[in-house]
Amino acid sequence: FFKQKTAYDIASCLVGSEMCIRDSDSTVRIWSLSTGRCLHMIKTVTPVSSMTWCPQKERYLISFHVFNILYFVDLMDALKSRFNDGPIEINTERMTASSSIELPSKVPCGWFDLNKGVYNVTNPYYLTNASWHHKGDFLCVYGSNINEICVHQISKRTSQKLSIEGNNSISRIIFHPCKPCLLVASVKFIVVYDLKSQQILRKFVFESTRVNTLDVHPQGDYILVGCANGKLYWYNIEQSSNAERTLSFNYGVISVEFHKTQPFFSIELNDSSVQIFSFFVACKIIPLFGFLQLQILLNFLMLHLCDQLLSLFATLSLLKSEI
Repeated sequence: FFKQKTAYDIASCLVGSEMCIRDSDSTVRIWSLSTGRCLHMIKTVTPVSSMTWCPQKERYLISFHVFNILYFVDLMDALKSRFNDGPIEINTERMTASSSIELPSKVPCGWFDLNKGVYNVTNPYYLTNASWHHKGDFLCVYGSNINEICVHQISKRTSQKLSIEGNNSISRIIFHPCKPCLLVASVKFIVVYDLKSQQILRKFVFESTRVNTLDVHPQGDYILVGCANGKLYWYNIEQSSNAERTLSFNYGVISVEFHKTQPFFSIELNDSSVQIFSFFVACKIIPLFGFLQLQILLNFLMLHLCDQLLSLFATLSLLKSEI
């Protein structure tokens, strides 16, 4: 894929046929995984950060930011007539020059159209990362502190600034899969924030360690929290603020992730190792071996039923021939 370039970031499409790569030459390239060809290229003046792909399968949309400016590129519209033409060029030089000054915290977000299928959103603070909602219409962007969080709605082009007090830095932010809530992980606590009422529903405090990462179960009842002291906590966010299960490791946990469909989760430790665990939640999830046992039982019953039917048909045929 590369020729004398350095890849800074990689984001794969949800369908799995394309992949975005952010290079060191201020370009974002769309590669085909089946052929290994570069399909499209987006060229900017300055290097971009936090490149993400929209999780909605019907939308061919990517996002990235430069300082306090968030860019959206709708590849279905912008590249419909440019498949064999030159790259899409986005002028980020003017935005970067204006972002070098101190940004007031009360400046509202503004949406602007740049080219066909390319638009941006100005934010009142410098951005560090972004997180998509699983339906692909909401994108949460945040800065370095917990009071610097904005949620953008793509379809209506509206923005909502969250009011969470504090000066702690943010570790990770993810959307709740079933409710209009955000799970915000700072270095010392995790909050469940209701986007409709704009209130904190629940708070998990970590006084003796630093929170590195978290993930929420696809059903939305449980969260995993990885900490710098090698602790992995399992919480039921609907019932209690105390951890139900705790696992200890010799190295810090830097990444956790639930499997989307199977009862597995994976963790990444600070020693560059990855471990995969299976779990069972009563009346919620059937583990993988349960499916296999059920399939074997059904196959046995079908074979037994077929044998009984064949015996019955043979008996009826014999009686008919004798009559």
